[in-house]
Amino acid sequence: MKERFSRTFIIVLAACLLLGAAGDLAAQAKNIILLIGDGMGPTQYGAAWLYSNRVLNKELRMVDVMKSNRTAFIVNDTADAIVTESAAAAAQIATGQRMTARALSMTPDGAKPVETILELAKKKLGKATGLVTTSGITDATPGAFAAHVPHRSDEAGVADQQLKLGVDVLMAASSFSCPRAFPAASARTSATSLRKPPRPAIRWSARPKN
Repeated sequence: MKERFSRTFIIVLAACLLLGAAGDLAAQAKNIILLIGDGMGPTQYGAAWLYSNRVLNKELRMVDVMKSNRTAFIVNDTADAIVTESAAAAAQIATGQRMTARALSMTPDGAKPVETILELAKKKLGKATGLVTTSGITDATPGAFAAHVPHRSDEAGVADQQLKLGVDVLMAASSFSCPRAFPAASARTSATSLRKPPRPAIRWSARPKN
């Protein structure tokens, strides 16, 4: 369960696109990268600001973005709860519509999929698309941008839809154990390669260097 105020900054870019400003932004920017700090809220921002100002004696770069009047503060509560969680929060960012908790980009009644900003970019604008995460590629946050399932636990369904959509880049920091075969996976890669991803060029480690 994530905080109510998760994913506050940088989200305004996606919000502008979903509210119809895509034409205006398209004339200014060739590509768009949406960064999501999972669980990031005022507390985390405040801590970063204090450390930057008091310890490093530097202004936090995010302050420059906020001063440019291109910042929005979003309360990302869901259609059925005040306290949000990753699936609904990410799906609401991806679609601009309210979601129920644990659903990925589906209408509140769970009957219809809701188009995401990634699908819009790929299908209607012809853009190359990608999902990169430090968690699993079928986790709720990346899954919400390229899949539609009633419950976030359906990770095999998420993987199948990500491949069927043809997301150009899929990168994650953890492996995904999928069923032996499903249609989209067999079309683009084998179940074995999904189960045992190749060794990454960059290895993440929490161990400090001497």
